[in-house]
Amino acid sequence: MRLARDRDGYSEALQKTMNNKYALNSITVTGDGNAVGNGNTVTVVKEHHVHHHNNRNTGNGGKDNGDGDAGAALGGLLVIAIAMAALSYWFARYASLAYTVAYVVALLEGVIAFFAIAVSLHAEDYATAGRNSVILLLAAVLAYAVATAVGDYNPQLTELAKQASGFKDFWCHLNLYGQQLASRHALLASFFIAPSLLLLAPHAMRSALIDVAGHYTSTRLLAPLAKLSPNSTLIVAGFLCLVVAWGHSAMGGEFWAHQFVTRVTLLCPAP
Repeated sequence: MRLARDRDGYSEALQKTMNNKYALNSITVTGDGNAVGNGNTVTVVKEHHVHHHNNRNTGNGGKDNGDGDAGAALGGLLVIAIAMAALSYWFARYASLAYTVAYVVALLEGVIAFFAIAVSLHAEDYATAGRNSVILLLAAVLAYAVATAVGDYNPQLTELAKQASGFKDFWCHLNLYGQQLASRHALLASFFIAPSLLLLAPHAMRSALIDVAGHYTSTRLLAPLAKLSPNSTLIVAGFLCLVVAWGHSAMGGEFWAHQFVTRVTLLCPAP
């Protein structure tokens, strides 16, 4: 009987020791903000491990977000570089033709406006004469800017573009000055010269069909032309023409050179 009581006492002491041990582990994990249901040692270690693993993932997540932002920025720069190189290449191939057409159209619009001014003054329609004077002025500014651009554009760019296998080959063979010159002319021609000519065209047609030959023009044409040539488009065309004139001036070239300070080599193979 005594032996049985000693054995029972030993078992109770052992059980208390184990309970204290698990209770200690349970307190440690609770301090980390984790919940332990039954004080199981394996559960404690696992929860503690997951806690640190989550911290590690949070740090990596921030790093991944940073890498993603950098990748998006690099992708955006690559798209811009491709667009600029392709536009410069295609414009270089047809620069002479493009400038010739733009110059002739600008002169034609100016001549029409000049005759419309004469007719309006003869009819004492001074408001119409004033509007046609604005068209004549803008056409003259545009023609002057195109003539200046022709003298500034290097014909070697056209030769190089025709010899190149594609826009990438063309772009990567240009030095810094060549990229500056090719891109400036391509951007101004595509986004300023062409739109300004298109905006002035309905006004010139209106001057020719309404102001000059109004009595002989079908009324079906007069209303659409009037809608296509509001005075607001003259304001926009005036802004575009001024940008073209400034862009092809020495000041504009210097400004673009300060913005375009290094060669764009994202498309070019490493040397």
